[in-house]
Amino acid sequence: MSVADLIEAYALGDMLMDVDFKDAVTDAMIAGSLTPDNEVYYVPATSDRIKLYDKTAPGAKIRQALVHLMATKGATRLVEEQDHPAFLVDVAKKLGEELKGGKDESVLVATAKCKYHEHKEGDENCYRTKYAKATFLG
Repeated sequence: MSVADLIEAYALGDMLMDVDFKDAVTDAMIAGSLTPDNEVYYVPATSDRIKLYDKTAPGAKIRQALVHLMATKGATRLVEEQDHPAFLVDVAKKLGEELKGGKDESVLVATAKCKYHEHKEGDENCYRTKYAKATFLG
């Protein structure tokens, strides 16, 4: 599934108010951006980043996950002037947090800990616990 398809899926989940679905889409975007050894990563193209910001609300967890990926994997060199203005602000804020508090955990670890999920607090509320026997992230 392409990043553009995942963005459309997330927007659909938002319209349907399906938190589990949106959490699964966010996980898929992060898992799809990293190779199994976590050494090589792929970031969404500028057009996909713009689409994601156009189709999601400020503060959306999927936005936070993208910004974390871009800021902590050193992908800021791929940020372009044409990027969505809100994305540029979010990246600048994330980099400022890192400068203040040191390096953040990897985006994969944060995703596995449900940091970018919208479900209520607690593992029992995660779709991975409720519906899956085993997943890539936990």
